Amino acid sequence: NTARAEDEMNGQNTLPLLLTGVAAAAVLWWVNRQVARRFRRRFNLGLAGAAIAIVAVTLVGVVVSIGKSGSNDDLRDGSLTTAIDESTARTAANDAKSNESLRLIKRGSGATTEPAWTDAAATVTKNASPQTLPLWQAYADLHADIVAADDEGDWNGAVALATSTEDVSSSAALTAFDQASQAVVTGAATDTVDSLRSGAALAVDLVVLSLLVGLGAAGAVTWGLGLRRKEYA
Repeated sequence: NTARAEDEMNGQNTLPLLLTGVAAAAVLWWVNRQVARRFRRRFNLGLAGAAIAIVAVTLVGVVVSIGKSGSNDDLRDGSLTTAIDESTARTAANDAKSNESLRLIKRGSGATTEPAWTDAAATVTKNASPQTLPLWQAYADLHADIVAADDEGDWNGAVALATSTEDVSSSAALTAFDQASQAVVTGAATDTVDSLRSGAALAVDLVVLSLLVGLGAAGAVTWGLGLRRKEYA
């Protein structure tokens, strides 16, 4: 999903739009030269109006495309990255808690799960947002107390630190982190979707405008050529 979203945002390419508009204007310029040779008039009003309209809508499209490309860059580096990183941190945090539980379940030989906990903790620390990192650190501190109690042979004390219904338990601390992390992910995902939807609406508006300008340009060309033919009829 991440790769697909990034591919879609990278698909905002201004150059083809610019080249299409330039090519259309060049064709009209060439047609105007042929008409000028035929009817002895340097400019044809219909062709000139069509060219101006096409150049104008091309400039509008280029400006909108450049703006959308910049917006996509901001989106990719902002809310999209936040949603992805925080989701990664949340998953790793729950993996860490699972390894903590395995440590206590194994009772006496649970230290073998600590490397897995450490790896998951490193992932959380790397990806957690500023809003959730302090909550994770609070859990990590309680985990260190659990490890110390377990290593000293106080298994019951370690279990109490992990499962107590009081706010000081590692379970409560991990729940606080998980809930805050979920809120961050939801907010970032909503911002990302809203931004993408607004860009899609603008793109549709630009397509409709381009279509109308194209039809108007075709009509102007027809009118301009017809006018010249009437003059020489």
